[in-house]
Amino acid sequence: MNIFHWNTLALGLLLKAFIMLETTASADADATSKHLLKWDEKQQWEVKQISRKFSSQLGLSKKPAVIEAGWEPFGAVNKYTYLRRPIQVASVKKSDNKEKTFADKQQWQVKQITKNFTAQLGLSKKPIIIEPGWEPFGSIRKVTYVRRPFQNGSIKEPNLTETWDDKQQWEVKPFSRKFSTIGISTKPIIIEAGWEPFGSMHKVTYLRRPAQLTANQKSNHSKNWDNNQRWEVKAVEKNFSTQLGLAKKTETIEAGWEPFGSTHKFTYIRKPVCN
Repeated sequence: MNIFHWNTLALGLLLKAFIMLETTASADADATSKHLLKWDEKQQWEVKQISRKFSSQLGLSKKPAVIEAGWEPFGAVNKYTYLRRPIQVASVKKSDNKEKTFADKQQWQVKQITKNFTAQLGLSKKPIIIEPGWEPFGSIRKVTYVRRPFQNGSIKEPNLTETWDDKQQWEVKPFSRKFSTIGISTKPIIIEAGWEPFGSMHKVTYLRRPAQLTANQKSNHSKNWDNNQRWEVKAVEKNFSTQLGLAKKTETIEAGWEPFGSTHKFTYIRKPVCN
């Protein structure tokens, strides 16, 4: 083979490699922007807390609690479960915000799972696997809180139970934050790509991602999961009356940020990072 043929072959291989890289980069960009396309920068949320039954607080109750219709559980700690619902904003078109997909009649079942001892101490590097059909929504040192839609026979309209995957499992792990992010710093932190923040407590943010199911199981959440997506997370201090549990009025969250965890003193909020 002469020099001309070698040069032609080398040029062809370089061109092919360039096209493959461009295609991969384009696919990654499309995947990363998928969540951002659905994100509404004007959406605000209402947040409130409810006290759990005493047996549930002590971890003695095995029966899941049923949450008030139209409110979604997003965090839990000790005595309280924290609920949220989107605020109807008059200036935002109905088709542009989360109101259109939020079911006012949907109820949820909530229960707690005690972590193993090494996970409680923060010594375990391996993610916890959550029971199939239950989704983690909050976590503290000893317990992970899980939820699933409550099947209400009186609901005639389509609801979450029709699209819920009872075989889906989740991986859960803690992520230690810098000391300044326990409320002193207002600058958001960036979460590791492919993991979604779902709960937060003092020095730790809890992350989740769908566990990859075997091929013979039905289609699951992990097929639509974006492994390139990152999140911004920050803490917002509650007003004093809310901290004491005396406030009857719901909190309003800053527009464009979504509440994902809550403690006695802080509400933790998130939004996707625009790469």
